[in-house]
Amino acid sequence: MTLTRKVLLGALALVALVVLLIIGFVLWVLSPDADYTQTLKSETISAPVDIYRDETGVPHIYAENYKDAAFAVGYVQGQDRGWQMESLRRAVEGRTSEFLGGLTIDLDKQFLAAGVSRLADLSLSEYDDDTREILQAYVNGVNASIEAGEYEASPEFRLFRVEAEPWTLRQAGSLPYIIGGMFEAGGLRELRARTLTSDLGEERARMIVRDFETTWPTLFRDVGALDTVSAKTIAVLEEAGLPLSARASIPTGSFTEGEEEGTNFFVLGPEKTTTGGAILATDPHLELDAPNLYYPVSITLPDEIIRGAAWITTPSIHFGHNSNIAFGMTAMVVDHRHLVVEKIDPDDPASYIRPEGSFKFELVEYDIPVRGQDEPEKFTVRYTQDGPVVSDHFEQMTELAAEYGPGYVIVDKSAVRGKGQFFLESGLKIPRARNWEEYRSAALKHGSGNTFVFADVEGNIGVQASAHIPVRKSPETWADIPRAWLGEGQWHGFAPGDALPGVLNPPRPWIADSNSRGVPLDYPLFITARASSPYRIKRSETVLAEDRRFSFDDVVDLQLDSVTTRADVILDAVTPFMPSDMDATDIEAWDKLLAWDRDMKASRPEPLLYTGFEHALHKRLIGEKVSNRRYAEGRGDPITLARLLGSDDAPFWCDSKSTPDVEDCSTAVHDALTSAVAELSKHHGSTLDDWQWGENHEARFAARYGLDFLPIISDWAAPTTIVDAGPGTLNVGAWGRYEDGKFPQTSGAVWRQVIDLANLDNSRFQIAPGVSGNATSPLYDNTLDAWSNGEYFSLVSNREELISQNASHTRFDVE
Repeated sequence: MTLTRKVLLGALALVALVVLLIIGFVLWVLSPDADYTQTLKSETISAPVDIYRDETGVPHIYAENYKDAAFAVGYVQGQDRGWQMESLRRAVEGRTSEFLGGLTIDLDKQFLAAGVSRLADLSLSEYDDDTREILQAYVNGVNASIEAGEYEASPEFRLFRVEAEPWTLRQAGSLPYIIGGMFEAGGLRELRARTLTSDLGEERARMIVRDFETTWPTLFRDVGALDTVSAKTIAVLEEAGLPLSARASIPTGSFTEGEEEGTNFFVLGPEKTTTGGAILATDPHLELDAPNLYYPVSITLPDEIIRGAAWITTPSIHFGHNSNIAFGMTAMVVDHRHLVVEKIDPDDPASYIRPEGSFKFELVEYDIPVRGQDEPEKFTVRYTQDGPVVSDHFEQMTELAAEYGPGYVIVDKSAVRGKGQFFLESGLKIPRARNWEEYRSAALKHGSGNTFVFADVEGNIGVQASAHIPVRKSPETWADIPRAWLGEGQWHGFAPGDALPGVLNPPRPWIADSNSRGVPLDYPLFITARASSPYRIKRSETVLAEDRRFSFDDVVDLQLDSVTTRADVILDAVTPFMPSDMDATDIEAWDKLLAWDRDMKASRPEPLLYTGFEHALHKRLIGEKVSNRRYAEGRGDPITLARLLGSDDAPFWCDSKSTPDVEDCSTAVHDALTSAVAELSKHHGSTLDDWQWGENHEARFAARYGLDFLPIISDWAAPTTIVDAGPGTLNVGAWGRYEDGKFPQTSGAVWRQVIDLANLDNSRFQIAPGVSGNATSPLYDNTLDAWSNGEYFSLVSNREELISQNASHTRFDVE
């Protein structure tokens, strides 16, 4: 054999080996998938449990009691979402870097600094026996999926070489703190307000802080219940010996980046429907993730049916219905978290000063394992009585502490951290509540700021606010951070649950909410100085106020509504400034906006043109004058822009810093339109009728639990679609950044439900992108098209029908 032939054969053999290795790697990563047809045994259940899968992959659980059903929920969640659950568990334990390496060390530090294990211990110690027993049953079900080899079905376990570990009550109890907002960028609101003040001076900074206006929707006032709930709040606070907060010096504004994430609910009493019963619709909005944080499930017990969505990593169900009631919630705007400045004791650097004396910092030490490093990363967290010292670990907070001098630190103070989080107990009692009293009691257990909505088969409707609301010793001031050594920022404690506003069957026969303010600023209990944008709630209020009855399909249509009221604010404000001597292209663009019906249809050019114009106007009036890059280049707020154009200080805002000339508002508005048209034309061509909003507002469900870190694979694992939606529409489609003529959708309604209390089997649901978290499973994105097309599915559970359809069946017998 010649040398050349030997080399050629050797090269071919090497190529064949590489190909085989690649094939082997792919097969190793992709297999196995979950097995939905098995007969298993468990010594932790009291009676047999059957699990059937319908055509969408939703599990239908048949159990003799709620505890065994919770076991099944743990099993099916582990089976479908094992990698998501493992990622979340390791995140709150500060162990993400264990498989992703040094890239995520800061994330691990953030979770550890929140003290999740301490919080879990606090909450678990307060749960009643029933809650702990059901939670333990859920944990047993998760561990059963691990023992059966189902939990590790997703390829990430093999790709990142991670082995599953058994779950415990403490781990399951810690994960709901993600829901409680413990891992938001705490204090960034205060930081941005201070930055704006530095950039603009306090007077101008306050001009771009969105103020709550008395004409904005205010839930308990608008339903006609404000006087009733106010009187009850006063009575409860007085009985508890808690002072009513002073109102005059509490600010009304809040810095905003134009956020439009959130949730809607509508509940209509029988007097407002054509069905003869109540109709309840809710649709929580979250970042678009694959998989998302909700898990659909249908549970059939001997005397009860429960259908809805559980929050992943828990058996808690806050959205859905049982045989008697329907329920859901929206996020409530509440001020129960802020920064405080602590002064270090100059005589003892290990202590901090309070008016009562000197106190030692509590030190908690952690080892963070990091892939690729022989030694773990050492990490120490200092705690005061108010919370963790965040200036030790986060650059922006370190810089803030430096403004006070070398002897000061910044602490993140939270009501949830101080009082505990009872999300799990709330979500286990709500699906078993049979009436308003039981539902309200369960809702008040929740702890985080939420507005709970209720309807029952008898036609009753109700709403209840729930949160740990601190009763302050002194009012807070705008953009200032309380000085703890002077006694500022301290609380008397927390308002009793009965002091929070709630009402059953208000005078108005329908209730709607889109994260709006529940009460006005002069309410006897201070809840918040902030306000969410009124665009969504104004739209639903306008439609529901029509003098007619609504069918079930009408409510579905309202949930999917894509009309934006944001545009009215901007276009009304700029019309007086729009010059008449524009060129043909600008005239065409302006005429399109004026004639536009405000519908954010994916197929139309006007939504893209409007969004580009609003973005350009924000950059012109505000963006070029502030140093916060995210705010300068991101999505602003139309009400703020309109306020600036109509203010006495409009010449300052309209004049561009980039030119030596002094421009007026007519020039500024025209420049914004011209630059928007030019920028969009550069990317989409000069024919405006060819533009389409949808293809430039694509919704991408990112695989954030590991695969999104990997090039090529990240796009393969991220389902995409197009919907009729935008910021401010009830069918929310918020965008967070601009890039190359596109405004990618970053959040949306990842779970939808419309529940017919006159016929519960007529209720409909949606989830996206699918039930499974395994990117190789056909159930990973199988509901995405239905979600984007506005199609719903049923959760009606009929065992005989499922058997006749040869539905996949898993059975657990008692061991």
